[in-house]
Amino acid sequence: LDVEMPGMNGIEFLKTLIPERPIPVVVVSSLPINALDALDAGAVDFVKKPEVLGIWSVVATVLLFI
Repeated sequence: LDVEMPGMNGIEFLKTLIPERPIPVVVVSSLPINALDALDAGAVDFVKKPEVLGIWSVVATVLLFI
């Protein structure tokens, strides 16, 4: 889930998504947001752009727990 989206940001979306459908979500952003905000909203992990290569290990770990 990217933080910068039109209409509502990813953190707001995550806060509405997780209570209705508890699925694992990894937040990815280049914005200077606090990773704890994403985790508090229900994300299982946070990856800072441009370190997107690291997202594959995060996704693999998340998929192991589904």
